[in-house]
Amino acid sequence: LGGFDILLASGIADAEAKGQCAGALMFGEDDMLKCQNHRLKKVYEVAESESGQFQKDLLAFAALASAAAMKGPTWSTLWRNQRLHSLPELATILYNDTRWEGRYLLLSRAIELQSAIVGNDDLLALDVVQEQLRSVPDYLSEDYFARLRAYIPLLSDLNDVSKLYQTQKFPTGCFVVLLSRWVELRAASRNAAMEPAYLSCFKSAFQRAIREFLVDPVISGPNLFLKAALM
Repeated sequence: LGGFDILLASGIADAEAKGQCAGALMFGEDDMLKCQNHRLKKVYEVAESESGQFQKDLLAFAALASAAAMKGPTWSTLWRNQRLHSLPELATILYNDTRWEGRYLLLSRAIELQSAIVGNDDLLALDVVQEQLRSVPDYLSEDYFARLRAYIPLLSDLNDVSKLYQTQKFPTGCFVVLLSRWVELRAASRNAAMEPAYLSCFKSAFQRAIREFLVDPVISGPNLFLKAALM
């Protein structure tokens, strides 16, 4: 996603990311995409750019979380509402264990904050909310949070794969193939005719990106990494 808003909303990147950023400049994007983690990053970038409503919904809540993280009126309004109604006092800055899990953490926290947000007239009157209403007309309504819930299952699956690649021992070659194919199948619509258009678009965008950057590179042609791992 990039930008200051999403950085504050989803936590601070780990130090290794700076080194890999330098590596991309030195060796080029194609070379960096030999890494499964960076293939996964590419899935997010490409899928979000084609996912329509999902990207708007995600960036809209990121803006609210960033405003709250600055300890200004947004934070005060949320805090007062949580105290008034004896709700859990939940933070909006979330620290990542892996590089790409910010989206999942952000939307999970959004759902946890729903009771402190829906119907909160003071919050809805804030400038940051009014600005986001221009791109997401039902922003912070029940329908908006229903969409966030619909996104979570697939984002959770991708987050599980991300953690396996980044915070545990890297799986052997055969598991790379299985995990890639698994997330592709998880992104498939079970009954597209019965799904809302926004959800079908979200799943289709991610399924195409998963196939292009995770599945095809390890299944469609010779792959020295797999050969070495399986041997």
